[in-house]
Amino acid sequence: QILDKYGGLNMVNLVGWHVIFANGISNRDFRLVEGVIKRIRGVTDSPLFTDAGGLAAFDEEERRLLCRVYSLFDILSVNEDEVLQISRTIRARAKDEFRAMHNILESLKRPSTVWLHSLDYQASLSTKYGRKLLERAQVAAAAAGVYRVERSTYPTLEKLTKRMKIKNFSEKGLKITRHVTKKYGCKMGAAELVVTPCYGARNFTSTVGAGDAAAAAYTYAIAGGEF
Repeated sequence: QILDKYGGLNMVNLVGWHVIFANGISNRDFRLVEGVIKRIRGVTDSPLFTDAGGLAAFDEEERRLLCRVYSLFDILSVNEDEVLQISRTIRARAKDEFRAMHNILESLKRPSTVWLHSLDYQASLSTKYGRKLLERAQVAAAAAGVYRVERSTYPTLEKLTKRMKIKNFSEKGLKITRHVTKKYGCKMGAAELVVTPCYGARNFTSTVGAGDAAAAAYTYAIAGGEF
């Protein structure tokens, strides 16, 4: 219906697996999701993005099935806990979050990009997208997230562009960025590694919706959206 109304898609976001499968996931559930994804790919060639939710509440078999769900997507969004949980589930031990990101790209066939986000920094590891685009996407995501925290509303593109120019970076984020860049450089294997600090909030209203705003801005930028 969206294609019929608006034409081609630049990105498809499908999120909320840890909510949909809050009571567990079965092989039948996985086959249903797999079928839906195949149907989507049958009508659009745009990249598919998902938020890989936490695995702590699931048993070993359910974690394996959720990782199979994540493997159907092109871009995975993770936080620091989630990326390590996924790496352990696919039996690829990692000494830190960045090695875990690399393990995911090496072990899961479909994903080309892993985006790690935290309160203080972001990192992207990608075999498809270049450094400038990844940096732009992370700056947009950081600005959108902190705008939501500061104002408790979602930014327009105009307001997002203005917030991106106020570079009050997190001190912890700057320290982590320097450390990771010194340790790993700008590549891990064939994949581009981009690490950037997040913005510090100038005032606080609520964190509710900040992750959604950041993900929307990240995928908008990755898909070639203009600011």
